[in-house]
Amino acid sequence: MRSHPIITTERLELRAFTEDDLEALVAIAGDAETMRYIAGVPATREQWRVRLAEMIARFDERSLGLMAVVVRDTGELIGRCGFQIRIVDAQEELEISCFLRRDMWGRGFAQEIGRALLDHGFRVLGRSRLISMIDPANAASIRAVEKAGGVFWKETDYRDKRALVYARVR
Repeated sequence: MRSHPIITTERLELRAFTEDDLEALVAIAGDAETMRYIAGVPATREQWRVRLAEMIARFDERSLGLMAVVVRDTGELIGRCGFQIRIVDAQEELEISCFLRRDMWGRGFAQEIGRALLDHGFRVLGRSRLISMIDPANAASIRAVEKAGGVFWKETDYRDKRALVYARVR
């Protein structure tokens, strides 16, 4: 297992997942409103156990992937964020994605995460463009991406659904 960098912000730590994160992830995913716009979410604890193992392995292989969002002051896991490779209109893109536990909404965490991931993606990963794909009905995520500097790029079909693609170019 590699040693992975931890991305810290003023209030958060973004770190590689561990097996100990399973119960917190299952609890977050159990809230239908939190997961309303998230595609391909496991439905059961066992499916989450498998998905968590996949996220850990993928991160171990590439030091790139999905990370746990942890409140620095309490150590509490409140969500998932990170980078995912997506094929958008036959072109490979690196997407920033995030979901947070509902009681953490409206506190500016999404913008804080977005700024940290943009910085990491541009400065550390050397990317020249990063994207976020958002369900057109998800007004809160659109606002968060725009506040973090994302600009509407295009609309596309992804996994048989419409998605708005926001981009940030270095």
